[in-house]
Amino acid sequence: MARIKIEGRLCGPYVQELDRTWRALDPEAGDKKISVDLCGMTGVDEAGKRLLAEMYGKSRVEFITRSVLTEYFAEQARERGQAQTTQGESTCASRTLVN
Repeated sequence: MARIKIEGRLCGPYVQELDRTWRALDPEAGDKKISVDLCGMTGVDEAGKRLLAEMYGKSRVEFITRSVLTEYFAEQARERGQAQTTQGESTCASRTLVN
């Protein structure tokens, strides 16, 4: 299992760094899970929220939380990531039916 630990605010250049790290680890993980430790995270901007949701939607990363705040960040990412996945599936199904 690969583990990414986030400390402080996930914003600005840190979002880009997390994106690079996740994309580098994802193909190497194969059947292994990637866990994202949010225990030290204190805040997140909109770009960070989008990235966490994408990570969940595409890779089903596992979020590790320790507080109400970090669980809230994780739950937002799960909901947004699931919604993105569901929208993608329905779009593909619609295209299949039209063809």
